[in-house]
Formats: sequence, C-alpha cells, structure tokens
Amino acid sequence: MRVWAFKSIISRLTLLLVVSLLLPMCSSEPTGPGDSIPAPTSVPQTPPDPTPPDLTVYTVSDVLSGNSPHEVVLAGELTGPTSDSDEWVFSDGTGSIVLDFPSSNIPSVGVPIYVFGTVASSEIDVAEWQPVLALMAIPQTPPDPTPPPLTLTTVSDVLSGNSPHEVILAGELTGPTSDSDEWMFSDGTGEIVLDFPSSNIPAVGVPIYVLGTVASSEIDVADWEPATDVTLPPMLVPLTPPDPTPPDLTVYTVSEVLSGNTPVEVTLLGALTGPTSDSDEWIFSDGTGEIVLDFPSSNIPPVGVPIYVFGTVASSEIDVAEWQPVLALMAIPQTPPDPTPPPLTLTTVSDVLSGNSPHEVILAGELTGPTSDSDEWMFSDGTGEIVLDFPSSNIPAVGVPIYVFGTVASSEIDVAEWEPVLVAVPQ
Repeated sequence: MRVWAFKSIISRLTLLLVVSLLLPMCSSEPTGPGDSIPAPTSVPQTPPDPTPPDLTVYTVSDVLSGNSPHEVVLAGELTGPTSDSDEWVFSDGTGSIVLDFPSSNIPSVGVPIYVFGTVASSEIDVAEWQPVLALMAIPQTPPDPTPPPLTLTTVSDVLSGNSPHEVILAGELTGPTSDSDEWMFSDGTGEIVLDFPSSNIPAVGVPIYVLGTVASSEIDVADWEPATDVTLPPMLVPLTPPDPTPPDLTVYTVSEVLSGNTPVEVTLLGALTGPTSDSDEWIFSDGTGEIVLDFPSSNIPPVGVPIYVFGTVASSEIDVAEWQPVLALMAIPQTPPDPTPPPLTLTTVSDVLSGNSPHEVILAGELTGPTSDSDEWMFSDGTGEIVLDFPSSNIPAVGVPIYVFGTVASSEIDVAEWEPVLVAVPQ
C-alpha cells in the first residue's frame, strides 16, 4: 500500500513538471488560423521631401585630397567661368574646383550655394544646387570628434610679446609678400606674416582660424580652417578697416542721397542692378531708389551681390572710393528708412497654393528660372514654387534673395513691387 502511494506521488510530480515546461511554449505568439494577432508596433515614417536629412558638408580641400566620399555636399560660391559653358570654377575658401552642371540652370557668381554632386576625377558632376537661404538652411554635421573650446590670441598680443608660443588666431589674409609661401594676415588688431608649409593657402578676404607657432615677427602655420566650419561659438572677427580707422558708420539710403539729406561722404548698402553706357558706371539699388555708382577702376562687384559702398556724393551719382562684400563678420549698423515701416507678415508659397493666404501677400525667397513668358518667372521659398508675373522689365536676378509684394491671381502672383533682402523682416 505504501509503495503504491509513493508511486502515485512520483507520477503527480512528473505531471506537474511536464505542464510547467509546456506552459511557456503554449503562451508564445499565435501561428494558426483564428488565433488573435497582437497590434503591430509603429513603423517610423520617412519624412516627405523636400525636407532633407542632416547632411555632412565637405570642403573642396577634402575632395582634392581624396578624403571625401563619392557623393558629396559642398557649401561655397562660383568664382568665374571656364572655357566650357557648363563648367564653372567653385570655391569654399579651402580651395577651388570645377563644377560640371547638367543644364543651363547655373547660379550667379558670388552667391552662396549648396552643391550636391559626384566626385569625378578633379571636378564635381553636379546633381542639384540650392541657394544658402535662412528659409531652407541645411544643418551641417560638425567634425568628429568635437574639439574642446579654444582660446584665441590676437595679432596685437603676438606683436607685443603677450602671447603663448603656440597660438590660434582668427582673421583673414590681406595680401601676398615677396615670398610665395608667406602672406600678410590681419584680425583687426594688427598685421603679421603667416608662413605656410605648403601651397594649400586660403583665399584673400576669407575668414579663417590659424593654428601655428610664434617665430620672431611671423607665425609658422601648422594648420588652418575656414571660420565657418569649426565648432566654436560665433566670433565677430573685425576686418582691417580703411585707413584712417573710421568711427561706427551710418548707412544711408539712396532715397536720402537723392533728396539731399546726407553728408558728402556716405556709406550705402545694396547691390548693382545693371550697367550703363559707361563701362565704369553701374546702376545701384538698395530698395529705396536707384543711383549711378562711378567706380575708379575695373574692380567692380557682380550684379545682384549685396555690397557696402563707401563714396562721395557728386550731383546725381556716387564717386566710389571703396566697396566691400556684405559679410556677417563686418556688420555695419544700418539707419532704418524714414518713416520706419511697421512689422510685415510673410506668407509662404505653400499657403498660397493651398488657398490659406490673404489676397495681398508678402513672400520671401528667390527666382529659380524663366518661363515661356518673358514677364513671368518661377519663384521658390523652400515650401513650393509659383509663377510671378512682373509688371515691367525690372526683374531681379535668379538666385538673389528678395521680398515680393503682390496679389494672388489663381495659380500665380501679380507682382506690385519687389525688394532685395538686405534687412531681416520679422516673420
């Protein structure tokens, strides 16, 4: 009897062990018909184009040295044509390379652009390009690994002996010396000679960071980088001002000059709009009016590129003493036009096309190309494209940022007025 009871207990324990092993298998996901299926997990969606993913911007120096992938994104500007109408010279401050465009849609010289293309030997086959606008900025991936914060030294400190042996300077080249490897450098506090170890020398006037060693009255350069590509806080690097050093300058408008409400010597902020019959005289506009600029030499800026003009009022024109491109590094305070306009509200092309805009609109963007009608041009602000119908032949250049004031008419905008984007308008 006791033996039978013992065997019964053993049998029950064995059964419990088998059931405990089988239960997890029975609770696994259903595989047969009629079984309940759990809700699918959410699948991340690829955002619609044109919103780009985070892109890495490479330098021309990276491409020329072979330190870039086959497909690259560059940021810089065209500097001039080649003998082939589809090929143009491009620079980003670290070097120059030829861009081969697939069509006649080519940006203006001197206008900052992003270039998407493929490295082909010593040139780039362009797949697409976009203007560098705040409306469609492409985030740039900082170099990896992220460097620690750096301490800048000034040229004045170096010349006075109040600097360490190894220094970092921020400024720009101002011109050559008699030695091809040595160039004059300024950061606004003084000038010093930089001795470069190779022919990889930045362009004159391009903001750079310089890492080097103090050697008597010059700097032996170990490395340099364009100031736009390093992960440092924004630095206001003063350019070498004209001699004698002027006080803070007031920027006058063309309207004030034409009405006689300016001193004889003025500073203007705007862009050339076209030539005159005299090769040294060009039409200039700042959005408040137009005036003739008389240049003293053949050093004339490209049409449509924002510039500062320093000159003397002579009757109905300006005798130009000097001009400089508009850089964030040399911001000059601007006197607003009188009377000061109220804040303006911008509408997007997307709002217009979807019918969610007022009848009268203000857009901010640029022309992207012509249509079959000489008065109608394609316009984009990064949210979409629409046709602008201009009332006259006064049409801005392709790729130049503008404000457009007009009326919505079906699928196009009847333009009442346009102005170059020189001063930020609150959005």
